[in-house]
Amino acid sequence: MKTSTSAKTPNYYGSDDDEDDEHDPFNLLILRTMREGTDDDQEPNARPFNHKKEMDRLTEKRKDAMEILERDIWLINCAISDRDIAEHVCAATLIQNDNLFNMARIAKDFHRQGKPNCEIREYFRTKPCFPSVYRDRISQDEIDPEDKIAFKQFYYRQINESALKDVIEYAAQNSYGYKPSAIFRILAKHYPDEISIPSEVASMRSAEDARQWMRNIEERQVKRIKTSSLQINKYTNGGYKHGCVYGFAAPTGGGKSIHLCWASADLTRAGYSVLFISTEMLRDEVFARVNRAATSSKTNADAALLYEKLSESSNFNGYDVWCAEELRSTIADIEEKAQARRYDIIIVDYGDKLSAGQKTDNEYQRQGVVFSQLARLAKKLDVPILVATQQNRKALTDSDAGLESVGDSIDKTRPLEMLFSIPYNDTRKKPELRYEKNLVIRKNRDGVRDVEIFLDIDYQSWSLSEPDYARATIEANMDLNPQDLYYKIVDARNAAKKQKVKSVDESDCSND
Repeated sequence: MKTSTSAKTPNYYGSDDDEDDEHDPFNLLILRTMREGTDDDQEPNARPFNHKKEMDRLTEKRKDAMEILERDIWLINCAISDRDIAEHVCAATLIQNDNLFNMARIAKDFHRQGKPNCEIREYFRTKPCFPSVYRDRISQDEIDPEDKIAFKQFYYRQINESALKDVIEYAAQNSYGYKPSAIFRILAKHYPDEISIPSEVASMRSAEDARQWMRNIEERQVKRIKTSSLQINKYTNGGYKHGCVYGFAAPTGGGKSIHLCWASADLTRAGYSVLFISTEMLRDEVFARVNRAATSSKTNADAALLYEKLSESSNFNGYDVWCAEELRSTIADIEEKAQARRYDIIIVDYGDKLSAGQKTDNEYQRQGVVFSQLARLAKKLDVPILVATQQNRKALTDSDAGLESVGDSIDKTRPLEMLFSIPYNDTRKKPELRYEKNLVIRKNRDGVRDVEIFLDIDYQSWSLSEPDYARATIEANMDLNPQDLYYKIVDARNAAKKQKVKSVDESDCSND
């Protein structure tokens, strides 16, 4: 169902139309129904929608400054290369950097004057009034088809969130006492003619429909896949979110497969159904590692016996393994495998070696397309996807390497909800780190970043475990925000290390 821009109302919160509509018998019935929905005599199981929580989610996102700058530079390149994009960028104020936004406005005016893209680009590259750090990044005259698709997705997501914020604010101001017709007027402010209103809104016929739609929004936020790691659950705001992609980055031999095999074992043990896709390991090797991690067994024989007992549990759903062909298997192939049964989560080891299923200009573009397709698949199947990705050589010498070390494709990291890196440590120089396989959060759309998740590894059973000091700290400080909690975990870790050193020294003294 389409909405027309003619429906736009400058003051849709308190317009004269709203006052006149209240005398209509149908609208009076709607208003009465809404007010009844907020009375104390409603059903015991009915849960009021948490307006504040939803508004906080939409307005208090914390993004990394460099990530925002990279996005703004990408947007200005798109605006120079395409007139329609320049119009959308300016109309929706998509660029946050003031200098770059002014450049977008100038590009829009030049497009309207009929100037070719190459002249617009040269104008910005030669004018000294624009900072050189921006001018040097303006590099394209024609927009890549993939960039145009990516922009449309980004633009639709932005106006969706803007529209949703206005609907939530309107509902909060009116205590559910609003009419479904008002939702259409609010959305008409954001949506141009060619964009259809979401089907959930277009099909609303009563106040209860509107309330249920908003409850569904909240429920989707709390619908998570929980792990046995209290740290992962805390920093992901309750577990892996449905419809999102989580990246695990490390250099060759850095521990990507270990983490994903453990994740498969951990979630299988919790009763989730898992699809594990491997582009490197043989099927038997995956089964051996996951079974040993799931049962904490030292040998494959013991793991097989204990796993058979584990599978007899009533809530056991197990895991399936599919070995994909390197640079030949596509995301469409994964979707076909995933449709064989209903999986709770999909794990891909690893995404860099999948085929884009289409012609791409270079290796980095191919990887960007693959990860964008994974993000679309996660939303389509409504499941979390965990995917391993390669870090470049920088990560071998710098354990603090950030987003810049994840290959060389920024398009690969853009679709990720979160990115975990596994620091590479030379155990010949730091033998005390041999039994640690920690994660560092490098990107997090809705939470803290650059915090470390402490995990110990047992190489015989291929299993990871959370240190006692981390679990005890979290259990004792459940109400702390993630950042402050992280500092407490670090303090507890340092105290545990000091205690260990003290115990060793006392043991040496007693032996002497």
